[in-house]
Amino acid sequence: MASLGVLHWMPISTIRTNAQAGFTLLELLVVLVLVSTVLALATLAIPNHSERYWRDNLEALRASLNAAQDEAILHAIPITAEIDSQGWRFYQNTRAGTLQVMSDPFAPRTWQIPVTVAPTVWPLGAEPSTTYEAVEIREGGRDGQGERRAILMRNANAQFVIHTPGTGSR
Repeated sequence: MASLGVLHWMPISTIRTNAQAGFTLLELLVVLVLVSTVLALATLAIPNHSERYWRDNLEALRASLNAAQDEAILHAIPITAEIDSQGWRFYQNTRAGTLQVMSDPFAPRTWQIPVTVAPTVWPLGAEPSTTYEAVEIREGGRDGQGERRAILMRNANAQFVIHTPGTGSR
């Protein structure tokens, strides 16, 4: 009898039988919509690191080539720049006549994302009239089917520039 007294004081709407236990279809749909919305917003909030790495790599390459060119001209010491799919490096002639890898700020750098580029070696510090062949850099692995590409070239002022089709030069 005591248990009936407890039931008597509970509101009738909160008492459920086993047949009524669980969630309604409407409650499940509301939760599903809320979870979908949160996941969609979270996906949009994830930044595109690949694009940022691509731009940062190109800017670092351009800046270091121009700085090495200026350094070679200023000190009248030839510097050799080497660019390939692994990264880029700068070499300086030693007194023994060999090439030595330079340290900061011209230390070797690696690409932060995979790129395809034909191996290129440029002597820096030469006369501004020296012609440099433009180099195409593609995002992606060995197949060269990346979605982004850039052209590294030297402008009329003897400065290295990066031309990215569709966005212009930097």
